[in-house]
Amino acid sequence: MKHTPLKRTGFLKRGKPLAKTSKKRRQEMPQMRAWHDAVFERDDSRCVKCLREGTDAHHIRCRNVAPEMKHDLTNGICLCRLCHTWFHCYPTMAKDWLKQTRPDQYEHLYGDKT
Repeated sequence: MKHTPLKRTGFLKRGKPLAKTSKKRRQEMPQMRAWHDAVFERDDSRCVKCLREGTDAHHIRCRNVAPEMKHDLTNGICLCRLCHTWFHCYPTMAKDWLKQTRPDQYEHLYGDKT
């Protein structure tokens, strides 16, 4: 049996970066950093769900669903890694949790109280 060396293809080619940051994304980085810092400051760097140390700033309404709200401070909450995963795995439960614990923020984001 003849052995052939594995070929590097796609992003794994030697000398090529694993991912490139688009020009648009690079231009938004300072705004996103400011949004992230403002969310952490408002929530005292604590997870709003379990009160552990916050590690992530989470967009409640997805950036691609509501791009006009991606830099809106009310569209963000500080979460720990575990709660952030929960928010993404159980979006309906997360929305209900937000409605019960933060009704003003829910009203601003979704525009209804139902």
